[in-house]
Amino acid sequence: MTSTYKTKNLQGHERPIKQLKFSIDGKYIYSASADRKVIKWNYKNCSKDFTYDHQASVNVICLSNSNKYMFTGDST
Repeated sequence: MTSTYKTKNLQGHERPIKQLKFSIDGKYIYSASADRKVIKWNYKNCSKDFTYDHQASVNVICLSNSNKYMFTGDST
C-alpha cells in the first residue's frame, strides 16, 4: 500500500523549529522556533497570520480546545 501526502512549505523562521501544533479546527498551524518566535500560519495558503515574539528560544506550544488561548514556554 502506498500513501500519498501533500506537502506544504512554511518559510519564515531563521532558526530551527522546535514544535508544530495544529489548531483543533485544522485551519492554523503554530510553529515554535529557536529564533524566539511563534508564528501562526494559515494552513490553506501557508501565509503568516501573526508572529509572537519571545525573550528566548521557544520550546513548546499548547493550545486550548477552543483555540482561544495559546500557552508557550521558552528557555529563560
